[in-house]
Amino acid sequence: MMKVIVGVVLGCALLGVGGAALFKPELLPFMDLTEANTVQYHEPLIEVTLHDVLIPINVNRRQKLLLTNLSLFINKSERDIFEQHESKIKHEVLSEFSVKPESYFMSKNFISVFQSDLEAILVDNKDENINFKVKEVLVTKAVYQ
Repeated sequence: MMKVIVGVVLGCALLGVGGAALFKPELLPFMDLTEANTVQYHEPLIEVTLHDVLIPINVNRRQKLLLTNLSLFINKSERDIFEQHESKIKHEVLSEFSVKPESYFMSKNFISVFQSDLEAILVDNKDENINFKVKEVLVTKAVYQ
């Protein structure tokens, strides 16, 4: 009699677990075996710094300077490519910002506007001369002289 009771309890327990899995399929995620599993690998990012980028600001007949340091986040495998193209990146920044009016540099939210413009240039890069992808740009120093 004891064996029957234990058997019934075990049977109900096993059936209950199986029944719960049948009636609540979100508890156990089932995958289609014919579907290909795609694993997305995100390569680690590293921070590289562009030191002492001088941007000339033309004020009437005088010229002032903006000294900046920029941190760029790129894929680890592209570090060597970055070192080859560092001068091209500085040139892109200089050519873009040296023609801006003085009012651009004097606004209250200059750093955030400057950073978003840098991201537009470097992150959304369409230049065929620079063949690596910048993921993020941070302005770490901006000194107006």
